[in-house]
Amino acid sequence: MLEQAILDAFPTKAPRSAAERRKTANAADYVASAINSKGHLCAKPVEMRLAAPGQYGIGCVKYRSGEGAGIYLVDSRTGSVDEL
Repeated sequence: MLEQAILDAFPTKAPRSAAERRKTANAADYVASAINSKGHLCAKPVEMRLAAPGQYGIGCVKYRSGEGAGIYLVDSRTGSVDEL
């Protein structure tokens, strides 16, 4: 489920319809919540890179004010999150 949310939060093509934009925003919120639930700060995920099968590097804006940046390694199989 986490892996699908990551892929939905960062689609290969820009979402065009309102439903696609809503799906992307909801998935990004889910990814941020998964990172936050592990004790890290992520107000908004802004980039994603595949690190290894099932592992993703997620770049986040840390604070709602738009300040701070963090990069996290998220393992979609175990749900673990490590700050890089």
